[in-house]
Amino acid sequence: MSGRPEDTITDSSKAKSSKEKKRKSSGKTPEGKRTKQQGNGARRGPRSNENKAPKKKGRIIAPTVSDILSDELTKLGLEYWTPIAGNTEKKPFNPQLIEDIYFRDLRKGDIQRIMLLEVGRYLENYLWKNWDEEKSSMAHTMSIVMMVNEKFRENVHAWDCFHTREAVFPAFFSKALKLKDDYDLTYEESSQFLVFLINCFQSLEDAMVREQVEKLVSIKLWHSVNPLVIERETSGNKKLARFWKKELKSAEGEDEDSLERTFMPNLLEEFFQVLDGLQGECESASRVGLSHKAALPRDQIHFCERIVELMVDLLSQLPTRRFFRPLFEDVRFVTRCKMSRLANSSEGILFGQFLDFLRFYENFEVDDFTGHPLTEEDVAVAQCARIRNLQRVIYKHFPDKKDLAFSPISTFQSPETFRKHLKGFTPEELNQLCELIGLQPPAGVSEELSEEFLTNSLVSLYQRRMSQISAINEMAIYPNEGLLWNDNVIPSDDYNGDQPLALPKLNLQFLTFHDYLLRNYDLYRLESAYQIRMDIEDAVRRMDPRKEVVPSSNGRSESVKTVFGGWSRMALALQDFSITSVGDPKLGESRPSQVLAEAFLNYRPIRHPQRQEWEDLKVHDVVFLVTVRAPVFPGEPIDTSLPIRDQIGIQYVRGATVLQVYDEENNLIREMDRFAPRAGHTRKFRLQLDAAQYQQDLDNEEDVYGTFNLFVRRRPKENNFRAVLETIRDMMNTNNTTVPKWLNDIFLGYEDPKINSARNTGAELDFNDTFLDVRHLVDAFPEWRDGKEGKKFVFLDPEGHEVQTEEALGDPTATRIQSPFKLKFSTPPEGGKTSQVITVKSYVPPLPGPYPYNVPKKNVVPFTGSQIDAIERGMFEGLTLVVGPPGTGKTDVAVQLINNWYHSFPDQRILIVTHSNQALNQIFEKIMALDIDHRHLLRLGHGQDMLDTEADFSKYGRVNHMLARRLELLERVDKLARSLDVVDDVAHGCEMAEQFYRAHVVPKVNQYKKKVKEPEFAGKTTALSALFPFHKFFADAPRPFLEGKNFQEDKRVVEGCFLYIENTFTELRECRAFELLRSSGDRSNYLLTKQARIVAMTCTHAAVKRSELVSLGFKYDNLIMEEAAQILEIETFIPMLLQESRHGDDPRLKRVVLIGDHHQLPPVVKNVAFQKYSHLDQSLFTRFVRLGLPTVQLDAQGRARPSLAELYNWRYKTLVNLPNTISDPKFQLANAGLRYDYQLIDVGDYDGRGESTPNPHFFQNLGEAEYVVAVYMYLRLLGYPANSIAILTTYNGQKHLIRDVFRARTGWTKFYGQPQKITTVDRYQGQQADYILLSLVRTKAVGHLRDVRRLVVAMSRARLGLFVFGRRDLFENCYELTPTFSKFRTRPNQLVLVQNEEYPSTRGLEEMSEDKPVHEVKDVIEMGTIIASMQNNMQDKMKEEHAMEEDREEERRKEEKAFLDAQKQRAQEEMQAEAELAAKMRHLEDEGEECVSIDVDYVEPPTVLMLGQSDVKCVLLEGQNWRWKSIDVRMAPR
Repeated sequence: MSGRPEDTITDSSKAKSSKEKKRKSSGKTPEGKRTKQQGNGARRGPRSNENKAPKKKGRIIAPTVSDILSDELTKLGLEYWTPIAGNTEKKPFNPQLIEDIYFRDLRKGDIQRIMLLEVGRYLENYLWKNWDEEKSSMAHTMSIVMMVNEKFRENVHAWDCFHTREAVFPAFFSKALKLKDDYDLTYEESSQFLVFLINCFQSLEDAMVREQVEKLVSIKLWHSVNPLVIERETSGNKKLARFWKKELKSAEGEDEDSLERTFMPNLLEEFFQVLDGLQGECESASRVGLSHKAALPRDQIHFCERIVELMVDLLSQLPTRRFFRPLFEDVRFVTRCKMSRLANSSEGILFGQFLDFLRFYENFEVDDFTGHPLTEEDVAVAQCARIRNLQRVIYKHFPDKKDLAFSPISTFQSPETFRKHLKGFTPEELNQLCELIGLQPPAGVSEELSEEFLTNSLVSLYQRRMSQISAINEMAIYPNEGLLWNDNVIPSDDYNGDQPLALPKLNLQFLTFHDYLLRNYDLYRLESAYQIRMDIEDAVRRMDPRKEVVPSSNGRSESVKTVFGGWSRMALALQDFSITSVGDPKLGESRPSQVLAEAFLNYRPIRHPQRQEWEDLKVHDVVFLVTVRAPVFPGEPIDTSLPIRDQIGIQYVRGATVLQVYDEENNLIREMDRFAPRAGHTRKFRLQLDAAQYQQDLDNEEDVYGTFNLFVRRRPKENNFRAVLETIRDMMNTNNTTVPKWLNDIFLGYEDPKINSARNTGAELDFNDTFLDVRHLVDAFPEWRDGKEGKKFVFLDPEGHEVQTEEALGDPTATRIQSPFKLKFSTPPEGGKTSQVITVKSYVPPLPGPYPYNVPKKNVVPFTGSQIDAIERGMFEGLTLVVGPPGTGKTDVAVQLINNWYHSFPDQRILIVTHSNQALNQIFEKIMALDIDHRHLLRLGHGQDMLDTEADFSKYGRVNHMLARRLELLERVDKLARSLDVVDDVAHGCEMAEQFYRAHVVPKVNQYKKKVKEPEFAGKTTALSALFPFHKFFADAPRPFLEGKNFQEDKRVVEGCFLYIENTFTELRECRAFELLRSSGDRSNYLLTKQARIVAMTCTHAAVKRSELVSLGFKYDNLIMEEAAQILEIETFIPMLLQESRHGDDPRLKRVVLIGDHHQLPPVVKNVAFQKYSHLDQSLFTRFVRLGLPTVQLDAQGRARPSLAELYNWRYKTLVNLPNTISDPKFQLANAGLRYDYQLIDVGDYDGRGESTPNPHFFQNLGEAEYVVAVYMYLRLLGYPANSIAILTTYNGQKHLIRDVFRARTGWTKFYGQPQKITTVDRYQGQQADYILLSLVRTKAVGHLRDVRRLVVAMSRARLGLFVFGRRDLFENCYELTPTFSKFRTRPNQLVLVQNEEYPSTRGLEEMSEDKPVHEVKDVIEMGTIIASMQNNMQDKMKEEHAMEEDREEERRKEEKAFLDAQKQRAQEEMQAEAELAAKMRHLEDEGEECVSIDVDYVEPPTVLMLGQSDVKCVLLEGQNWRWKSIDVRMAPR
């Protein structure tokens, strides 16, 4: 599409001549179709759009703001439909204006002009608002059609405005369908109409749209189908046959020309006319002497491509396929298209790819009416039956062809053989045969083509279909250069959505699981290939390949080779490469069983930080071997007009898997020796190549494997594609890959949402410690609390006695209804008079032991009503969807649900899956803090190293824990044995401990229980202590052990002691396996499959390790998935299939809980085409929501100030603020130095520039980058903590620019520190900060912030302050952003500062005072001046503080000197006193007195000290008033 305005301006004379040329070259008459309806602006035109601007491949160049403001469409919009703040008055509706805009702008298909209208709300505020069934013209209706298409192209909600006048939509849709009959549309207009239809059929989740489009593919289509075809469809299906008879009866007297009957057949007829017209144009060109390969009209080709795209969409969804496929087969659509000129021309490559899709879905293995998948046997049986029927027809009606009638089935399945037999039929016989089996040439097929058409149709109908699984199994798993740089398969970055692509789409519904897996396999493979292509291009470009002339050894000749003059972190030049082993093919296969190779690399040129990354290459990592042939010599320019691959000289690319790595001395490098020293700089890699690719390369004229000269690696997080693809392929090859029956129809999209919405009743659920008290429980169910519709509570105490509601809700300390609770939901039978009841039963959990560490950890989170609802639904079996807006406690809900599962279902296992390691660790750390035994926890994957705990929860860490725990428990058993006076060595091992338990412990416990029931002891408190047999074992328990005051309390303590002992031996039984299993691998596998009850992993780890987990027999009953809306659909599906059913049993999976937020950003898909066209970024969570499955939305946020929450809470049905957002001091106080808690700061051009794009899609804005960094510096100068501030932006280019500016402005000092993050909004999803500085970057177009999901993420990251920097007038006028940016409009355009204030503030949110004036910052220049002034003041202050510190230091030195002098003087005095004391003692000894030295604290004389229990007085010697520890005393007898 041209980006220059002058490209769209045409002279009227040129336009006229263009019209004539188009008319002459068109297969239609100049008059075209006659309009059936005149007036209302009806116009007739040629079939080619003569005024259309020339199309130009590449990305759309967005207009500048000045271009937008000066454009005529913008001026008209401001007058008629575009909203302006403070100005709601618009000119009255002018229908002629719509006519003018349509024929002058829209009809040309100029995307830039359409974008201008769409951004200005032309559809919402003018077209649809004023559309009238009687008055609106073709131009008006087509304008709506085209604007809807534009919204779909931009991936924004298209149908929202239509729901404002939903009653009018059926009339509009009907009129849109009649456009093709009532008006002579150009091919471009017809293509736009087809795109509209495609978009409608892709919107089946919208009831308004679904009601209209389903009429077009109903059973009424069969009125246009051959009766023999209908008979074949209804045979064997009595229900369908009755349905068709009912339709025939009800159709009597109906209009035979109704749209339901005729629209699709007429559309197909028109398509074939165009297709045949292309054939006619080619023949006409040949007759007048033009080349047979004359270019076909592009607009007609585009029309045909859109038709075939629509056919694929209709056949790939069961509701649209069911009645349409017979019509599709009846017209032999694929056969006729395959015979066309277009399908066999260079212009028809895309058309041919679509036909391959059509052939696949036409014969897809599914029962169209039941939806049940057909096995290979079912397909073979049906095919054989069809062939037998043909044989019977031939035998009966063609006696001379009995040899064919008696031929084996393989004759008919082989196209070549069957075609030879058909040549024996005359044209009349061939026609007769086809009529007898219901296969006739459609109207419009010429007689000369009729015979060929029927032959091809027969061959196509009976030939053997190649299995898609077989084709995939033969496909190379690694992409090669043919796939990587094939733009027809992997579109470039410039795809803008205006062209169809022969790619699978992830629709709302799928035909079967095989269909689902196949689509995901293709798209995941292509998306991975796209990312690999980008990585290889980047690495090779950085390596800077250049030609170099190398003289031969004899000096007589020269050769040219490629050398690398650059450096790349991800690539190294290959030193040597060779194939070492090619295995023989397996039975029934042609490819080698394996292909092994060796590659040698030299690490010497690599710098140290990057060298460790290369040293970390390990087993199973995927690498790429590349052949680069430099295109130019050093100093020569590169032709940038060439494709990227040719510019950098990439010839071949092959993937490989690392098997082993050796150092220079041929020592094997193991992963566990990561930090061990390694010999030399040379590394040898043993690689496994792709055997399928190797087999294909044998047919290559050049030895591909002898040309490699570059070794490329990829980042580990982005290099898991091979494992995921193999996992999907394995699932397609495995018959046991099934999901539970209850999830089957839900997953495929055919479950009635109402079935899944009813509250399960009748079962009693243990909510454990979910409720803090009974008042919390009652408030969680407001309808029952308020008694609406007769709903009520019934309270039962621990003994089962009913407690009146008033008493239950009385004094919390006195009521008998205490947490924890069990709840039972009872619903009356239909028609019953009893009310809905929640039975609340309080119970007293057993004490797990008498020690303080045995006290259970209890939940302290006061869950809201919606959180309780989510937990409640998750407790029941089935699928639960929880929508968690920002800050609503999704993680807390998940953790409590896991806790309830753990305690309520002790025999069941739980699998936790998240998208990121960060989210998984957050959940896991909270689980660790609950009353869950750590021996049942297991964290898989490398992210466990980031857990905030010293314990190791990996497989090997848990094995070590169990071994250590075994020793602790055996010591406890030994202690118990000694307390029971058992002298045998019972703690030698787990088995001996178990024997001791049965022989000594169990009898004593049974004896005790029997004794306390005897009449003399029953009910007596003293008896519990007297009979208790383990007093000695529990001697170290806190005292008093058994108080003897309350029988029930003491009984509970005793039972807790018994449970403590029982749990000890239960744990030892679990430890016994670790005694028997000797290898660490066996022990870790046992831990994974048997021991761990809660297993956590990321979705990527699940995909990579699925085959290993299945082979180990991994089982689980409950699956909870956090961040479900951020996970690719296939990566959500795989964790549901980590276990296989055995012997036809239904898999164990009972509960699936998906927690996410489809209003936030979807999974990351880097290729725009796969994202926009194929919907690869659609998560399973989002699809379920689109299908109308019931959800539980958490409705109370506690993250942000209420004012900040208003920026995004409009996106949710209900989102209130928790009390803490008002009561907490941090929310009550204002942000220091800032007038407002949020603002949109208008940033104008900086140095005369707004946004810039140094590289495609690499958007930057220097003015905003400088402003953001300046505000960060301002906050830091006020005292804000650096880790409380995050800097976000909407584009990667701006992220890198902000980092550069940050280093330039703050690198001179460590004072400013580093903000919490400088990253993009997409990367920051799931995280939060107190203060967010957000750069919007764009100044020419809104860009991808129009995706409301990205807006919600951007607005919801801040807790206390959000400051957005952008072009205000651009974003405020965007319709999708209005709810948020209308809030920003209430505040000034310029940043408002509060002076004379430092962090933390003591000012209230709305408080202002005269001593703290406000100041509006004009622009980034002034902000820089403010920062410079503050820095100077800070430096002056620092100098003053430094001088004061020096003074304080001098004073401190003086005081220290005085103190040391005093200490010295004191030491001298002590030495003198000691000498005097020693002299006195010697004098006493000379006189016969006994003297000793003892250690005492300082005492005042005279003091008498008693030594032990002797009768000796200690009298302090007189005069010794020193703080000595050793004091000599005189000991005298009493």
